[in-house]
Amino acid sequence: MHKKILLLSLPLVLSNITLPLVGIVNTALIGHLYNSDYLAATTLGVSFVMLICFVFSFFRMSVTGLVAQKINRVSIEDLGMLVFRALILALIIAVAILLIKHLLLAIYLSVISADKTVIAMATSFYDAAIYLVVFYLINYIFLGFFIGIGKTKVVFYSSLVTMLVALCSSTFFILHCNMNIMGVAYSLLLAYFITCVFLIVCTVRYFASKSLDYKKMYQSMNLCNYKEYAPFLKLNGDIFIRSVCLLLSFNSFYVFSSSYGSDVLSANAILVEISLFMAMFLDALANATESLVGQAYVNEDKVIFKEVIVKTLIQCILFTLFFVVLYVIFKNQIVGLFTSIESIKVEIDKYIIFSILLPIVASVSFWIDGVFVGMLKTVAMRNAMILSSIVYVVSVFLFFGLGNYGLWVALIIFYVARAIFLGFPLKRYLVL
Repeated sequence: MHKKILLLSLPLVLSNITLPLVGIVNTALIGHLYNSDYLAATTLGVSFVMLICFVFSFFRMSVTGLVAQKINRVSIEDLGMLVFRALILALIIAVAILLIKHLLLAIYLSVISADKTVIAMATSFYDAAIYLVVFYLINYIFLGFFIGIGKTKVVFYSSLVTMLVALCSSTFFILHCNMNIMGVAYSLLLAYFITCVFLIVCTVRYFASKSLDYKKMYQSMNLCNYKEYAPFLKLNGDIFIRSVCLLLSFNSFYVFSSSYGSDVLSANAILVEISLFMAMFLDALANATESLVGQAYVNEDKVIFKEVIVKTLIQCILFTLFFVVLYVIFKNQIVGLFTSIESIKVEIDKYIIFSILLPIVASVSFWIDGVFVGMLKTVAMRNAMILSSIVYVVSVFLFFGLGNYGLWVALIIFYVARAIFLGFPLKRYLVL
């Protein structure tokens, strides 16, 4: 089983490495510009656009869970209909977001305490990068589908496409065209558009290899029948609430950080970027867990179900310790890659211990998320995230007097709470 988990996880691990590399390189390129305002503005702009995109990550998770449970039980036409319905919903939501993009920005800026220069640059970035949501939502559907059917190599190849296009274009736009943070926005748009085209081609080829009868699929699918979407919407509704709570909690960290000045905000952005790079390795194990748990759970194979849970947890812990030790050993060199601005380095030294602790506490919450996605126990995920968000907000106010230290403590507590609130319901399924 360990070998099977590793073989399924490895392409996802490689995939999850490539995407954070885009953020790391962009942060490094901006972090070596004239002052911290550029990095602060990029942090605010990217975090808000990604907040909007990640709110709808339920598409990826729900498609993965549904496909993993249906792949050996329904026809290829049924799988095609599932993907097609998900794409319709994703496009409707993307268009709705673009229609209210100015309202969303106004709400976001109303809670930001940064200076006018930073806000102006962040606004320019947002106006261009918000169109990323269209490609992001479409890509979620295809990525969820390929993870669900166990074709994780496609996920890796798509991430590789994203990384290569984004890195090459951002380097060109920033260093050669002197476009600063707008170079980041345009490079992301280009990268995710090309990735979207790549995934569409891969999906069409897969269904062609399975002899999908498009005419039969179209005839049996009533696009205007709400009942055909109802199960999908109900499932996504729970994960949507969960995603909103997660992202509001996480992104409020940057909002609160902005009140401490550009140097602290930039330092926090770099430290979180490093922590999330390590966490993406662990999230890959969670993705593999989703597929394996989903198949064992729907087949009611209790022996395999428990074996998958135990062995994926063991691998999660071992990978976490390995990467954290590497980070501790090379932390000075790693930080040096991100910025040469001394005022930011001073702030990083104050809080670096928290970026070492973050992947340790986050790893279990990522893993246990994967277990519940695989079982499609979305109500438990929703309830756990609501409770965790409440704990986070209370912690922010309790530790407010500690300044930025208090923010980091609250973020650590948030991830611990996520694991605890999902750990209790998981015990019930293990003893069944």
